[in-house]
Amino acid sequence: MSACPLCRLAAPLPYASLGILAVERCPACRVTRVTEAGGPPRREADYAGRYLRESSADKARRCWDLVATTAPGWSGVRRLLDVGCGGGAFLDVARAEGLETAGIELSPEAAAVARRAGHRVATGSAEEGGLVAGTFDAATMWDLLEHLDDPRAALVAARNALAPGGRLWIVTPMAGSAWDRAAVLALGASGGRLDSLARMCWSREHRFRFDPRGLAGTLRALGFRDVKHRPVLLLSLRPDRYAGGEVMATWTGRQGWDAALSRAGVRLASALRLHNKTLVEAVRSET
Repeated sequence: MSACPLCRLAAPLPYASLGILAVERCPACRVTRVTEAGGPPRREADYAGRYLRESSADKARRCWDLVATTAPGWSGVRRLLDVGCGGGAFLDVARAEGLETAGIELSPEAAAVARRAGHRVATGSAEEGGLVAGTFDAATMWDLLEHLDDPRAALVAARNALAPGGRLWIVTPMAGSAWDRAAVLALGASGGRLDSLARMCWSREHRFRFDPRGLAGTLRALGFRDVKHRPVLLLSLRPDRYAGGEVMATWTGRQGWDAALSRAGVRLASALRLHNKTLVEAVRSET
């Protein structure tokens, strides 16, 4: 078996089965990854384009506020790179707050939208980078790493884009969350029949889920220091759009039931503070 695509320290082991999709987990960094029988998973050229514009704008503001609550937060940041910037929703927020904005985006259509809004955006993959090295005070990756073929290469590209002392912020789904545990429990107890929650956690698009300590260890190995992480609840869609909706397939076969089930799940998560993601902050070392 090949080495873990994140830490490179061990070979992943089987974790869960979703038909032709399988989930494996690295025993060293505990990242989980989706594999597919018969070839590599399908890649989405414009995944961000499947979300409603108002949902993207609301999420961008919440991502800004997540960092603003940390110390030193956005203090001292002037030049920002948003990796996987989509149509520029977060860049819009950052510019309104006084920052110089740039991005990199795989989808030519989404990158063109961001450029028309006045942002400097390169078209290309997060793994390859493509912007001038060492020029940014901060880089952000909002719900990006889980979609990539090579998350480690994307972290290296982000590090190279940062000036020494520059800060990196990541939000990504958290392996081992209550949702992950419930999904695996339902799969096992039902003999694989109750798989809707598992398919929301892991899919062809959502390939990875990251253990915060494992991701932090990889960042340190790649030349980051002062790595911190904390769990957060950050939802990307309207409360009625998780079961069925823009991104997920139907759970019940009926749109109204799907919407009610989705709203109930969001209320439960909020009331019980069931975190679904991790916010990671790291500083590029001086050397």
